[in-house]
This record gives sequence, C-alpha cells and structure tokens, in this order.
Amino acid sequence: MNVKATIDFEMKIEGETDYISNKDKRNVSLILGVEAIFKIKINEALYFEEELAILEFYKSLYEWKVRIKENEVLPFHYYSVEYDNYEE
Repeated sequence: MNVKATIDFEMKIEGETDYISNKDKRNVSLILGVEAIFKIKINEALYFEEELAILEFYKSLYEWKVRIKENEVLPFHYYSVEYDNYEE
C-alpha cells in the first residue's frame, strides 16, 4: 500500500535579526530573543504551530543531523532552555 503525504514547514521570523553578529554567539538572551512562528502541515492540515527561539531550535536540529548515520535515523527531541517541565 502506497500512501502519499505532503509535509510543509513554514517559518515566520519575528523581530530584528540584523543586529546579531558572530561576537554575540554566546549571548544567550540575545539568541533566545530571535523567535519565529514554526508550523508543520501535513496534507495542508495544520499539525503543529509554536513560537520558537529559532536559533536555539536550529542548533538542536543541526546537531541531530550530524549524529545521523547512513542507515540509522535517530529520533529528534528539542528542549528549549526557556522551558523546565519536560516529560520523558
């Protein structure tokens, strides 16, 4: 049985991003201040929508991608430093 699905990722960055430079890479409050509305749609139905600290999310996504092996896809988990009540 073949099932086709269309998965779309949408992102709208809120706030100014021009003021962040490489010298600010350790400034956590500045990095967390760059937020985006992140949406995932499956077959045009909204599956997920959340405001994220987008640079922090990108870093987690990048580190996950680096850990992936050719025949093994690891689960992706994103935990923001802004939230402290995670359920495992």
